[in-house]
Amino acid sequence: MATDYQVRPLGVSSLSAEAIRLRSLAGTGETDHNFDVVDLLHHVVLPALRALGKIFTIETFDPSTPYDDPAWVDLAKRTLHVSSRIMIDAKAGDPFARLVLAHEIGHMIFHHDQEMAFSQGKQSQIGYLPESYSAEWQANTFAAHLLLPDQIVLRLGCREPAAVAILTGTTVDFVKDRRFQYERDTKSSLQRYTGDECITCHSFTVGLRGRCEVCGAVQGGEATYRPQ
Repeated sequence: MATDYQVRPLGVSSLSAEAIRLRSLAGTGETDHNFDVVDLLHHVVLPALRALGKIFTIETFDPSTPYDDPAWVDLAKRTLHVSSRIMIDAKAGDPFARLVLAHEIGHMIFHHDQEMAFSQGKQSQIGYLPESYSAEWQANTFAAHLLLPDQIVLRLGCREPAAVAILTGTTVDFVKDRRFQYERDTKSSLQRYTGDECITCHSFTVGLRGRCEVCGAVQGGEATYRPQ
């Protein structure tokens, strides 16, 4: 488990807005299901930081044990250390690797000017703080909204987690967590269609017009609307 540190407070709306902004700069809209996180890092994040005078480098390494951290950011030296395997897997679309990089991008974007907060001094390390002051919570929340923005959660409803996970390059647990977060943060309940099985993604979400509500494939079948 990563050591947490106190940072300037940020709420969900600010973290989500930055995630959407980065997706937009990468040409990836709020409703695009998947994108290349490695490409985002190299062609959007690093240039954006460079424009602020924050020049980050990337150093890859081969872990010596299976328990080594797969990636971390040294903000004092402005260096992203990342396992070579994580870079390869993220480029290939592996859900865990994509999440690791998205999390570290969050630290780079939001904490690049807070090096002192990431010092090794015990006074900077925290056991508990309100969420908005937590560096790890901020990075986790940003990564969640970067990989699965609210608009996609709302559009797909996350009603068939396995199918949504495949479409978005995430995991079933990640999809379920995002649905819970969305409902908690918006104080609204997502609803779902139940109908025939989609011939493409195999979710039971074929809409009234014969279009799958998860993957968009057109086919026959009717659905019954049921609130969840």
